[in-house]
Amino acid sequence: MGRLGPLYIRFYGIILVTGATVAAWLAGREARRRGLGPQHIWDAMMWILILGGSRKGVIMVSQRLVIIAIMCSLLLVACTAQPAPPAAATVQGTPVSVEGGTYINITPAELAAMLKNKDFFFANTHVPYEGEIESTDAFITYDQTGQRLNEYPADKNAKIVLYCRSGRMSSIAAQELVEAGYTNVWNLDGGMIAWEKAGYQLIKK
Repeated sequence: MGRLGPLYIRFYGIILVTGATVAAWLAGREARRRGLGPQHIWDAMMWILILGGSRKGVIMVSQRLVIIAIMCSLLLVACTAQPAPPAAATVQGTPVSVEGGTYINITPAELAAMLKNKDFFFANTHVPYEGEIESTDAFITYDQTGQRLNEYPADKNAKIVLYCRSGRMSSIAAQELVEAGYTNVWNLDGGMIAWEKAGYQLIKK
């Protein structure tokens, strides 16, 4: 037992307080990692220590209260739900009715959003070659769509996105795919010209 001014401090009390403080510090650091505010953990710890505090000028820390404080701090961090990731932007586009069904026109910004989580077959239909957008899967010119259907996904419900230089050739290819039975066809409205005007880059080989 030691003395600090007018107060007496027990040796085991120092050990328990140190342990509780370290536990609270670790819990607070974990809370910050998960994007939570650690201040409430420290507040709870301080109140518990105060409630288990001095009596007749002697600082006595309750072992049970310290253990509860440690458990509560760690449990608070462990059981707090992770912050939900931001919801992915939903791209709706503009439906275009053609014989046999519809395809969907999208803007450069909508295509850029879709490419962040690419889940589609991406084809350049322009002829002659005048560049491409990153992540292009195939080059199937619009005037050979019917002859080269085998190069498109076999699943007629597969998501397919087409583009060309101005949007004219890809819209013709989109219509032909719809007529062939494809149900999930998308087209970059304005093509690579609109893509560049919107500030996005083309690859030119």
